[in-house]
Amino acid sequence: MAVGGGEETATQRMLRMTDIINEPLEFLTPISGYAKMPLVSLEQAIEPLVSILPEVQSNAYVAKQRCKNPADNLTQDESASIMLYTMTWEPLEECLYTILNQTLRSANRQQKLKPWYSYLRLFLNALLRLPPLNEIIYRGVKLNMSNRYVKGETVVWWGFSSSTSHVEVLQSDLFLGKTGARTIFTIKCESARDIRKHSYFPEESEVLVLAATQFEVMSCLDQGDLRIIQLKETRPPHALLQLPPVVGSLPQSSPPPAASVSKEKANSTANKTTVQPTAQSLHKLLSKPVYRNADLEKQIANGEGKTELNLSSRSLTDKDMEIVAYYAIQEKKTLTTLDLSWNQIGDAGAQYVSDALRHNTTLTTLNLWHNQIGEKGAQYVSDALRHNT
Repeated sequence: MAVGGGEETATQRMLRMTDIINEPLEFLTPISGYAKMPLVSLEQAIEPLVSILPEVQSNAYVAKQRCKNPADNLTQDESASIMLYTMTWEPLEECLYTILNQTLRSANRQQKLKPWYSYLRLFLNALLRLPPLNEIIYRGVKLNMSNRYVKGETVVWWGFSSSTSHVEVLQSDLFLGKTGARTIFTIKCESARDIRKHSYFPEESEVLVLAATQFEVMSCLDQGDLRIIQLKETRPPHALLQLPPVVGSLPQSSPPPAASVSKEKANSTANKTTVQPTAQSLHKLLSKPVYRNADLEKQIANGEGKTELNLSSRSLTDKDMEIVAYYAIQEKKTLTTLDLSWNQIGDAGAQYVSDALRHNTTLTTLNLWHNQIGEKGAQYVSDALRHNT
């Protein structure tokens, strides 16, 4: 069963924040395979893991009991999936976070990852429903890591990386202390999640960096026994972590995480106020757009007849969404998946998309992860998806 307080327990928990030494820092194959798995209860999600983690069921039971009133509008199963990740039990090598991160860091992970698909589907759904952080967070280890992090280089952390929003946590005697060889990472993050309200140990102010996050090494400061390495989260040209369609209502924080949305998600927000499209925007949608983007139009045309269209990381703006809405959503009759992540889409662009969705009956997955869509734009899309049947 999970262990509680005490110095020995704190030392065990420290391993989650200091296991950075196990990162290969190499480019591996992208993490994928679970996005189309159905979203199931925590009990069902961990069933394939019992042979790997003999204690996982009893600890999952504890997590569910502690998450009867979850924060951030998460479901009990979602909150408990996060708590289970933070829990520590013996032997340490059979803790969920230990084996999961070992698997994610493996160069030959494809087969090893399959038993984790249902849990990852639930775990990522929970994390993506939390608002992304855009701030400085900290991680550390009692070693000199400066030889592995060279200024200007790009590195990837393949495991889920436990960090803290308060550097004082790392400086405590139970973690790094203030003497001996130490490395503290200051991380300018964009997509990490604050999980303290769902952690078994909320006092640690834990922030979780998503698996397969890419960084640029900005600097390395030598202060005697202490090295301070500054990292900045950067965007890869192609996704290294497959993001599943997010099911569930949007968090009530501002700005909301403009992540993947689906018909299931839209149906779950039916109790919210509906924002109707304007007559002007609807009129524009039904005729060819005046605004032109030749490269974008060519890419959409090249996808004719295909069921998936990837427009991620194209620096697309609200104006470009008029083109996407007409040519990709309204006119394409075979498209089921549209990836618009990592662009510059705001509320106006979201309205173009939502207007087109009202005339589309084939699209089932829309990825708007990491854009500039606010609460109003998210509501446009959510309302349209409810009518997109």
